[in-house]
Amino acid sequence: MKTHVQLHYRPPEANTNYSHSEPRKLFCLIVFKNLKQMIKELGMNFFSYQVYKAVLPDSTVVAVKRLEGRGHASDREFKAELDTLAKSRHPNLVTFLGYCRTRQCNLLVYEYFENGSLDKILRDRSGSRDVHLDWPARLKIAHGAAQGLAYLHSQQPRIIHRDIKTSNILLSDKLEARVCDFGLARFIDASKSHLTTHLAGTRAHIAPEYQSDLRLTVKCDVYSFGIVLLQLLTGKDPSRRKFDLISWVKARQAKGQELEVFDPRIRSSRHKESMVRVLKIALQCIETAPNRRPTMDEVVENLSNLYNCTAGSSSSSLRDKRSRAASSSDLVADEESQIEEEDDEMQIQSF
Repeated sequence: MKTHVQLHYRPPEANTNYSHSEPRKLFCLIVFKNLKQMIKELGMNFFSYQVYKAVLPDSTVVAVKRLEGRGHASDREFKAELDTLAKSRHPNLVTFLGYCRTRQCNLLVYEYFENGSLDKILRDRSGSRDVHLDWPARLKIAHGAAQGLAYLHSQQPRIIHRDIKTSNILLSDKLEARVCDFGLARFIDASKSHLTTHLAGTRAHIAPEYQSDLRLTVKCDVYSFGIVLLQLLTGKDPSRRKFDLISWVKARQAKGQELEVFDPRIRSSRHKESMVRVLKIALQCIETAPNRRPTMDEVVENLSNLYNCTAGSSSSSLRDKRSRAASSSDLVADEESQIEEEDDEMQIQSF
């Protein structure tokens, strides 16, 4: 008996419509053994799953997430992702295309992003990549991810992601954030907290109240997002052995060395005021007491104000640069073209 993967294609016009109405669906059946021949491992090998790149017969490039085994844990993670993605459509959430169930494993099919995850780009310090995450780009990513998470929290019942981290934020070619990986997600009534039976998530990103008494609320996601903001600001990995990112940041703050907290790759940025304000937002998100943390809607509002100001400032600087170039009498056409190329947003060439 042949096993098939069923893909749910959203036409281009539906991709910009993120209402709750069901978009038109087109179906494409692919024999599982042929799918295996089309996939190429992306090098994203996690504890319970692997991610592959696949080129389908119609030339569509997709990412295929393979959940190992067909036990209780794998099936529960598979169902959590299907339930979450079926109820959620937002420009800052990854687009779900289809799934496949076999006797050996479960497969989930998503849109593919050449840039990969935020984690991979932040970790790359060799200069081999063509993506440059300056401060405006990092703020844009933070703003987008916050919007996606706020959307999940606005649903009824609320959706708690439980594993917000930089490796679960994918980036489009325009550096737009897409929150992904909903295998640990839980649906929680807005008026209640939820007691889980076991700890789930990435330890460095887990809120203290969840670690201590397994009490799960949307404020646990807010805490995790605060860690993501600290990573964007510092460029440091909170999961590194014998390294406490929060203590490291607070120690430098206490010594009046706040600017030394920032990633050397963005430390010379002219947007230091914006960076300092985002640092304050991050520290609010990681408050020990959940009731002292902001909601994700409040985080989005604060980041929106900063993002709009930073984007406006960057556009103004760009216009000034072009104006000065145009007014110089010795400029030639090829020099103007070079300026335009320098201003274009850089795109990554490989995953």
